[in-house]
This record gives sequence, structure tokens and C-alpha cells, in this order.
Amino acid sequence: MAPAQTSSQTQYVVQVRRQLNGARDLLGARGFEKTHDYKIATLANGGAKSSTLDLQKGMQYVIIGVCDKDCSDLDIKVYDENDRVIATDTSADDKPLVTVTPRWTGEFRILVSMYKCGNSPCYYGIGVFGQ
Repeated sequence: MAPAQTSSQTQYVVQVRRQLNGARDLLGARGFEKTHDYKIATLANGGAKSSTLDLQKGMQYVIIGVCDKDCSDLDIKVYDENDRVIATDTSADDKPLVTVTPRWTGEFRILVSMYKCGNSPCYYGIGVFGQ
């Protein structure tokens, strides 16, 4: 059984989910739909985590990251199956966004890096939308 979340943890998850839902609504107006479940997790200041996504050939994806109020710099890199970077947003902001249109169907790796978190660990979320 997973440990219960404290109210402050729940507050951070709600902040992140609200931002992802806002991105979903904005992208939905442009014809994009949510294609994968949101990934919500924590990262320490200076930390990084990888996860994989199955993406479809020829589909245009927008991958967006968001983070809680204590985070001010979150970055995303997307790697293909040959470990080549195919998209990156390393701007000094807390809402990285990349677009990817895979040339083949397969597994792609997303690397999320927490460059600036004022109250470590910070909560972040990744949303994947396609059309």
C-alpha cells in the first residue's frame, strides 16, 4: 500500500495537474488530444529522470512539462531509439515544450531535468498530446 500524501503534497499535485489540464484545453482548441496519461513525479534540485513513450509514425506530438510553484527551470529532451536527441527545450523557464513528428513508430525516451527548484524536491508533470 502506498503511503498517504500529506496536504502539501496533494496541493503540489493539484497545481501540476491544473497546469497540465490548462495545456490540454489550449492544445485541444488547436486539434490536439491527450495521447498518454500524465506523468506526475518529483525531482530534487539538479536531478533528472527518464521515462519512455510509445509514439506513432507521422503523428505530430506536443510534449509539455510543468512544475509546482517552487520550481523555476525545468527542461525536456526527447531521444529516439538510437539515443539521438530529436527535440529539446532547455530554456530557463518552468514550462518546457517540444514538438515531435516521429519518422517511425517506436519507443522514445523523455529526459526531464530539474535545473532550479527552490524547495526541493519539486513536483513536475509531463503531458503528451497528438494530432
